Order: sequence, then structure tokens, then C-alpha cells
Amino acid sequence: MDNNNFEDWGRKLSGLLPESASQMKQDIERILNFL
Repeated sequence: MDNNNFEDWGRKLSGLLPESASQMKQDIERILNFL
């Protein structure tokens, strides 16, 4: 999986859901660390 795509997706999602963006970022980082 391409890390840049993940970051770009995260930015787009944070633009749509600013309140949950930090939680989503933490979840994504956990997934990436697990992989």
C-alpha cells in the first residue's frame, strides 16, 4: 500500500470530518504500524 495515498486520503477525510480527523489519523497510524 502506498503511504502517500493514505496521507492524501486522510487529508480529504479530515476536510469532510474535522471533528473525527484526529481519531481517524490515530487509527490509520495503528493500522500502518501493525502492517
